[in-house]
Amino acid sequence: ADNISFILTSAEGENSKIVEFSPGAEKIFGYHRAEIVGKPIAILHTEEDLENFKDNLLKMEGGTEGFKGQSIMINKSGEQINVLHTAYPIFNENNKLVQLLAVTIDINDRLKLEKQLRHSQKMEAVGLMASGIAHNFNNILQAITGYLGFVKEEVDSDTRMYQDIEEIDKHVNRAIYLTRELLTVGKDQYLIKAKISIDNIIMPIADFINKNKKKNTHLNYNTNKGANFIYADEKQIDQVFRNLILNAEQAMPNGGTITITTKKVTIDAEFCSENNWAKEGRYILTIISDNGEGMKPEVVSRIFEPFFTTKKSSGGTGLGLSTSFGIVLQHKGLLHATSKVGEGSNFYIYLPI
Repeated sequence: ADNISFILTSAEGENSKIVEFSPGAEKIFGYHRAEIVGKPIAILHTEEDLENFKDNLLKMEGGTEGFKGQSIMINKSGEQINVLHTAYPIFNENNKLVQLLAVTIDINDRLKLEKQLRHSQKMEAVGLMASGIAHNFNNILQAITGYLGFVKEEVDSDTRMYQDIEEIDKHVNRAIYLTRELLTVGKDQYLIKAKISIDNIIMPIADFINKNKKKNTHLNYNTNKGANFIYADEKQIDQVFRNLILNAEQAMPNGGTITITTKKVTIDAEFCSENNWAKEGRYILTIISDNGEGMKPEVVSRIFEPFFTTKKSSGGTGLGLSTSFGIVLQHKGLLHATSKVGEGSNFYIYLPI
C-alpha cells in the first residue's frame, strides 16, 4: 500500500530503532529504506511526541495501542505533516514486548480540502443571509422613500424643511445603494449579458491609474490580445475589476506596481481535486498582483465576507470584495486570492470563455 506507512521498530520507547520501512513510508516521509533502517524512530516525531513515548510504551506492554489518533510528524525535509497514526505492540511466544508496528496515513490533503469546503459553505451561507437581510431592508427603504416623496409635495421647495428632507432623501439613497451591493453578495440580481472584451474594461482603468502621478502607483497590463472575450454583464464585470484594482492600490499606501495578466486556461479534474473551490472548464484567467503589505492567512480566509475589512472605520463598507465575489459567482466564474505578509497579494479571476 503506497499511501500507508508501515514502520517496524525495536521496543525501546524513543530509543527504538527502525527495523523495516515500507514503500508507503518512503512516499510519506521522503526517506529511502536503505538510509533510515537502523536509525532511531525519534527523527520522525515532534518533541511533544517524544515526551509521551514512555507512557505509550507502558500502554503497549499492557497489550493496547500506544497511540491512536491524529498527530503531527516530521518528514525528511523537516516539514511537519498531519497524519493519522497508530502504534501497535508485537509480542514473542513468551508474551514479551519485542517490537512496535507504527501505521501512519498522511491526511494533509484531506485537511486542506475540508478547510476549503468549510470556507465554501460559509461563503454560501453568508451570501444567503446577506440577501435575505437586504430584501427586507430594501422594502423598508422603499416605504421611507415613498413617504419622503409625499412630504416633499406638501412643503415649499424654498424652505429649510425642504432642504432637510432632501438631505434625508440623499442618505436613504446611499442606504439603497448599499442594499443593492448586499443583493449582489447574495447573487440575487438581473444580468444583461453580451459578448465583451476584458481589454476594453481594464485598459481605461490602467490609463487612469498611470496618469495619476500623485498616487505613485504604476499598473502594468499584460494582455492576451484578442483572445479574452467573455459572455457577461459589462457593468457588473467592470465593477469587479474596479473593486479589485482599487483594493490593490490601497494595499500600497506608499505606491508600488500593480501587474495584471490575462490568459486562457483549462481547469481539469486534477486541479479541482487539489482546490475545492474550482470547477472544471475553459476560462479567461485574470491575475491582479500587487507588491504591497500582504495579508496574514487568517485575513485571506475572510476577505470575501460582507462587511469584513482591515481598513479604518472611515475607509470603506467592507462590501467591495464580497460584491465582486458575488458577481463572479453569478457569472459561473471563480474568484480566489493568495497573499504573504511583506510580499503582496494575488487575486485570480476566472470567467468562463
